[in-house]
Amino acid sequence: MARRLIDPLAKVTFAMSCLGGRARSWVYGHRLMDPSCFSTEELKLAFEPPQKEFRSRAEFLDLQQGKHDVHAYAQRDRFLVANVVTDPMDEATKVVTFLKG
Repeated sequence: MARRLIDPLAKVTFAMSCLGGRARSWVYGHRLMDPSCFSTEELKLAFEPPQKEFRSRAEFLDLQQGKHDVHAYAQRDRFLVANVVTDPMDEATKVVTFLKG
C-alpha cells in the first residue's frame, strides 16, 4: 500500500496512521497547529534515534531561534536535550543556551 503512494502528503498521512503512543500524540498535535507542518524527512528526524549524543549536544549548544516562533524553538530545544542521556547537561547550561538563541 505505502509503495503506491506518490504524493508526499499522502505518505505522511499514511505514516501517521501507523503510529501509536507518544509518537502519535506528537504528530497529531503538530498537525493540528499546521496541516502542512512537516515532510517525511522531518518525521524521520523527530523519531529516528540520533546518530550520536555528541551531535545532539553540539546542535543544542548552537541552536538559534531564527525565524521560528518560540513554541517551535522550545520544542526543538527540549527534543535535543532529551537525546542527551549519558551525561546530561546541567540546568544552568540549558537556560543560558535557550536564552542565547
